[in-house]
Amino acid sequence: MNSSATTRYSKPWVDILLATYNGERFLAEQIESLLGQDYVHTRLVIRDDASSDGTMAIIQKFIKQYPDKISLLNDSGDNVGSAANFFRLIESSNADYVMLSDQDDVWLPDKVSMTMETMRANEEKYGPETPILIHTDLRVTSGNLSGISDSFWNYQKISPDCDAINRLLVQNVVTGCTVMINRSLMALVRPVSAGIIEHDWWLALIAASFGRIAFVPKPTILYRQHGENAVGAVKWSTLGMIRKSLSAENKNRMAARLEKTRLQAAQFLKIYDDILMPATRRIIWRYATLDELSFFPRLFCVIRCRFFKIGVLRNIGMMLSLASAY
Repeated sequence: MNSSATTRYSKPWVDILLATYNGERFLAEQIESLLGQDYVHTRLVIRDDASSDGTMAIIQKFIKQYPDKISLLNDSGDNVGSAANFFRLIESSNADYVMLSDQDDVWLPDKVSMTMETMRANEEKYGPETPILIHTDLRVTSGNLSGISDSFWNYQKISPDCDAINRLLVQNVVTGCTVMINRSLMALVRPVSAGIIEHDWWLALIAASFGRIAFVPKPTILYRQHGENAVGAVKWSTLGMIRKSLSAENKNRMAARLEKTRLQAAQFLKIYDDILMPATRRIIWRYATLDELSFFPRLFCVIRCRFFKIGVLRNIGMMLSLASAY
């Protein structure tokens, strides 16, 4: 849908972009929740990443039932992975806004309307030409939707307002299945084939570099944990963090993770260098080139630029990892 859809209807149009892969176990329940939103001006667009189970049969059944509400993106049909799957969906959309959906959650009925309210408030404040990303909290559940935690943010001890670029380079606070982005942000999504950790993290870097990130301080999704999630919720544990910091094996794992964030920053700089503001470019460049510094200059750079994670123990672990990361 383009801007004419906004004129025709009293409310803007939203594409819900659903990326699927071998998701037959929970997919039908998720699609039902997407169709049951109280914000009716939505279209569900699905891209399947070459599933080998019954996922496509479920999709085709729903398309037959709701041909005006659901469409299937027919591209090459290759298996490209989760991040590229979402990027292809974003590239295909010409809606006013898009929201990202995983295949195994359940959306609460007011998710779209609640997120849209925050989006429109931010566009009124900063202008619709400003790239804006809105995300929300989640309710963590088991596979059968039994409650585990009423807040994903509390469960993982993360703060959604830690969204400045220097913080996001080190730690992501945006969960993709809660995200809405506007047309201005969609226009900034450039083709990327490698070097990113997750699509939501990448979108957060774009929003922090060129626009705004805002959040809804309420859960809008039942975030199902079932052992097959591509990325799941791991409960924060002080004791577990201390063990990670002291264990040589875990320290190496944390160092490898830290290096991935640096490589992601380097890829981001490569792709967006021509349009970054000088101050933002300098921050990203400093993080992307940490490997060129010896330990104490590297440590000084991290402290001066405030490349910090959320929480004292996470930062202690990161500091210990800096010695073995490069």
